[in-house]
Amino acid sequence: MLRSLHFIYNGFSEYEVALACSMLASKGELYTASLDRQDVRGEGGFTLRADLNFNDVNAADFDILVISGMLDAKPYWEAMSLFAKIAEFNSDGKVIAAICGGPLFLGKAGVLRGKRYTCGIPLEGRNEVGVFSGAEFVDQDVVTDQNLITAKGFATVGFALAIADKLALFNQNERKKFESLWSGK
Repeated sequence: MLRSLHFIYNGFSEYEVALACSMLASKGELYTASLDRQDVRGEGGFTLRADLNFNDVNAADFDILVISGMLDAKPYWEAMSLFAKIAEFNSDGKVIAAICGGPLFLGKAGVLRGKRYTCGIPLEGRNEVGVFSGAEFVDQDVVTDQNLITAKGFATVGFALAIADKLALFNQNERKKFESLWSGK
């Protein structure tokens, strides 16, 4: 059975991952995790109680880690356990999907080195944070490179489809139906 983990934190953008997480939950088990299992308040004002403490999560127990973007990542910049856990998911070969500003966490964890990625952060912002060195920015809506899926914040349907493709969640007909339903085509 598919086991998915969504890392949630204060200020995370709920809407960016709503479709992907709904899809993942329909295909298996979806858990949320925050640092120290604290309640968090998302960008849209929703307060969530995490299922798990992210620091206690074993990457081997999950198939995918999903990370949404945020307005401000600075409060988490010193949370070294967060970045070590993301690196653990990567070293275990787990799929890691990050959208909009979420790739900041991947860059800080060192998992983007030598990889192609995209994000919703302008060039000035990417240069300012200094965590993307050794990674190649690609100006596309969604980029998949090995086990990593990254997307711009508005690419919610493409993000969900890239996850579905990577995890082989749909047959061709199901994929077309999903895409048609959610893209309005």
